[in-house]
Amino acid sequence: MDYTTLITSEHAQQPKFKAAVAALTQGCNDNITLLQSMATVVTDVDTAVGVQLDTIGIWVGISRRLTVPIAGVFFSFDTADLGFDQGAWLGPYESTSGLTILDDETYRAVLKARIGANYWNGAMDSVNVIGQTALAQQDILCFVLDNMDMTITIYIIGAPSAALLEMIKRGVIPPKPAGVRVDGYILASMAGAPFFALNVYTTTEVAGLDFGSFGAPV
Repeated sequence: MDYTTLITSEHAQQPKFKAAVAALTQGCNDNITLLQSMATVVTDVDTAVGVQLDTIGIWVGISRRLTVPIAGVFFSFDTADLGFDQGAWLGPYESTSGLTILDDETYRAVLKARIGANYWNGAMDSVNVIGQTALAQQDILCFVLDNMDMTITIYIIGAPSAALLEMIKRGVIPPKPAGVRVDGYILASMAGAPFFALNVYTTTEVAGLDFGSFGAPV
């Protein structure tokens, strides 16, 4: 803010007076500009890091500290590498889940999805926009197919990390409509390739022979 613009007309034509006001107020003006720029950095999801993202998480309502299932460790029948003499026995007070802390990039995607969900009107055509916006920096495309029977199928193109895949399965990215069941999560077998489909125009989601990738449930 230029405080010299607030000088009344009685003194506005006095150059020495204006110079004195400018000299006395410039430091305050610089501090205000600095604090305003800091606030932008702290509250911008794209530029915030570390504890700044944690603060945004408090505002939007989701933490980076999440409980996730412990997979591939405990004894199980009919599961490769988890049979007798392979899997660990689950103790009487042992938990089958553990605490994980999301890294900044994954947490940033989660925050963008939660912010989108907080403003979401529940329409199916906008849920894909939320997921694509949240995952844009991850080079991952995630979209929802409405099966028209109160179920949806979620398709994933790219190579999501285990933590990010868990967030997708939890209905965080993209948000899951209430009362609708997810009947499957399908990951493209070729990272970055669209899904294979016949008799369609090639898009970022689907493509034909030599370009499309078969999907596999995850």
